[in-house]
Amino acid sequence: MTVRRLSISVPEAVEESIRAAAGAAGLSVSTWLAQVAARAALIEDGRQAVREHEAEHGALPARDRAEARRALIAYGVIEDDRAAG
Repeated sequence: MTVRRLSISVPEAVEESIRAAAGAAGLSVSTWLAQVAARAALIEDGRQAVREHEAEHGALPARDRAEARRALIAYGVIEDDRAAG
């Protein structure tokens, strides 16, 4: 696999969080950031696919949206903000 070097700027508090999370996962900062970025890109790809589907076929039915939401919560992609309230 080819890797490319990037230079990024983040606020100090974010840097501290990144370093702590990478350390807790037993990963280098670079590896941790690459994994997080890959996951975020995959999520965005999924969102784009839904937008394209809805543009062509109309909005997903509420039942399907609710089922997808439950799956995303179960897989830890999103948090269940309804439980807090």
